[in-house]
Amino acid sequence: MGLEMAGKTRHLKEKDGRFYARIAVPAALRSVFGKSELVTPLGGDRRAALRLLPEATGELLRRLDEARPEGAAAAKLPREAALRSLSIEQLAVKSYKDRLRQDSMLREASSGGAGVPIDTDYASLLRDGMAGRLTVEALNELVGHRIQGFRDRGDTDVQHGSDAWRRLAIGICASEYEALERAFERDEGNFDGKPRHPILQSLDAPDPIAPVDLMNLWDQYVATRQKEGSMLDGGRRQILAVKSLVLFTKKSNANDLTKNDIHRWQEDLLKTLSARTIAKVYLPTIRSLFAWAVKKDKMEMNPAADASQRTPKVIRNRESGYNTAEALLQLNACLAYQPKLSPLGRPLENIKATATKRWVPLLCAFTGARIGEMTQLRRLCCTNPVRDSSCESSVI
Repeated sequence: MGLEMAGKTRHLKEKDGRFYARIAVPAALRSVFGKSELVTPLGGDRRAALRLLPEATGELLRRLDEARPEGAAAAKLPREAALRSLSIEQLAVKSYKDRLRQDSMLREASSGGAGVPIDTDYASLLRDGMAGRLTVEALNELVGHRIQGFRDRGDTDVQHGSDAWRRLAIGICASEYEALERAFERDEGNFDGKPRHPILQSLDAPDPIAPVDLMNLWDQYVATRQKEGSMLDGGRRQILAVKSLVLFTKKSNANDLTKNDIHRWQEDLLKTLSARTIAKVYLPTIRSLFAWAVKKDKMEMNPAADASQRTPKVIRNRESGYNTAEALLQLNACLAYQPKLSPLGRPLENIKATATKRWVPLLCAFTGARIGEMTQLRRLCCTNPVRDSSCESSVI
């Protein structure tokens, strides 16, 4: 293939025997950085510098993106830890796509359209790696930093030196080599190249859906609602629904939940809760949470969108108000009310509280007002109709 014909390594700067990754700063961002280029030291060994160069240039490009107004807000968002490991094939495809994305970003940032740098020695080592001819130590020196990056993001939990780690390292070598082939083809003007290695045959498959921790999602939802002036109690009652769903389904990843999971959970709730509680608290909580998550692009779909719970119709066998005997019983109890006394014979409540319990029910009976309306009434000082700090007021 044409990798052996690659010329000068781009984005690699050498000065006084040391190597650096270099990216030119666009004119619009030079006032932000105060310089015309960004550099990252790569050490004094050329071969090691070439291995680190793609990662370093990618990091410099990320800094440029964050400096742009549209990228600054996204950079401040917390990164959610992954909840499940990706397969070796998925990681190889992810690495391949990352490299091509870096190549495209480098070409856009470079005035000469330069992409990912190509080094024939590095390509030769990758060929040996994908063929399984390298030791664990050699593989670690070649692509170990890539695997560690996946570990840090929670994409894999393979342990260094294990069989799974070695298989992953070989897969990464294949994806890196294929990405270098695409970069070389792009240098020649061909942007339609496709990988040939079997590990990348699932390239056109949709990317795996990012895992979203359900309890973390709930915390974000509550924080948003509180900023809007609701759920000031932190959702103390609604969180029971979220915890119940996690406990029943044993799925902490919101994107793993299905409509069937919601249905089975709902059926289980009916064993211990009333249909009214499910209909008024549990299902609305989950529906609203997932609807918000879909709107914020945190979930692909709302598995509880169609979930509903029928409640038994309330059957009234009498009028809603009191009959005469009931009204008299209540009013006589109000008039006869006496506060509890201490062992020394002193009332255990304020005199105003006693008056409220005696008179508010009577006033409600005669006016038709609600308890809450009546207890909010205040009496203003007759000599000062405008209420201020000098005017005493009390509950009627």
